[in-house]
Amino acid sequence: MKIIDLHTDTLTAIKNDENIVENNRLHIDLKRAHESGYSLWTIACFLNMPQHGGTLFQDACSYFQKLDKDIEANSNIAAPFTTYDEYIKNKESGKVTIFKSIEEGEIIEGKLDNLRRLYNKGVKMMTLTWNYPNSLAWPNYPRENLNQAETNFGLTETGKKVCLELNRLGMLLDVSHLGDKSFYDAIEFYKGPIIASHSNARAINPSVRNLTDDMIRIISKSGGVIGLNLCENFVTKTDDYLNDLVLHLNHIKAVGGIDVVSLGSDFDGIQTPPLITDCTKWNILFDRLSKEGWTDEEIEKLSCKNFERVLKMFK
Repeated sequence: MKIIDLHTDTLTAIKNDENIVENNRLHIDLKRAHESGYSLWTIACFLNMPQHGGTLFQDACSYFQKLDKDIEANSNIAAPFTTYDEYIKNKESGKVTIFKSIEEGEIIEGKLDNLRRLYNKGVKMMTLTWNYPNSLAWPNYPRENLNQAETNFGLTETGKKVCLELNRLGMLLDVSHLGDKSFYDAIEFYKGPIIASHSNARAINPSVRNLTDDMIRIISKSGGVIGLNLCENFVTKTDDYLNDLVLHLNHIKAVGGIDVVSLGSDFDGIQTPPLITDCTKWNILFDRLSKEGWTDEEIEKLSCKNFERVLKMFK
């Protein structure tokens, strides 16, 4: 069974003398992804805004340049994502397609031209925020001085323009990390398939990083998908981690339908999760789902088919 992962932080987790090809210190690398049946690996450029000051865009470009070199040097097993048709060719030849994304919209430094430049470098998806308010939007991360989530602040005027430009370019909007009002603002301006690359169900775990039932329905109606996040903070309801993963998936499926579920591990951006400790362990989840009554067709939709449907927009 092929695997598509909608979110990993491997690119900025590697050290200066390392690469993405073979690194057992990480949750995922190219060699293990290839051996484990990955057909598409989403590699996000995540930059912690306070640590990069005024060099966010420049630093992101440097990271993507390094990634391009790693892909080119391993073209026998990897290829950059370009179009759906090329992805299918890569899949049939056993290659891992690398899908570039941005996690932290401030990387574009509030400039639409920088967004266009990243698009031209092959970036196909972007979150508007990470955990900090920025020039585009407010996140859903609780601020200590407020003792509550920043749910009442939405998109800035620049953020609205960015959503419109994502539409025009044909890029995907990733709503993970957006505050509630920012989410509802964004869907007023962005009209493509909505992606929550690494988010779970708030009805199962009340973290504000998770999605309400209304959000799940909206994402499903848009033709988008929701990637199951393996981070314990957003999963656990009981002492049975694997059961809780199934609870999230069953709830999302019940609310939004089978066509909205996907995988978004957050590998290399979180502490090592229980059981599914790296990219070689997805079968632990698939086997449990099978025992819970999921059909092979449903599990394959989760593992790859649902996001493959979304990829058809890239012609």
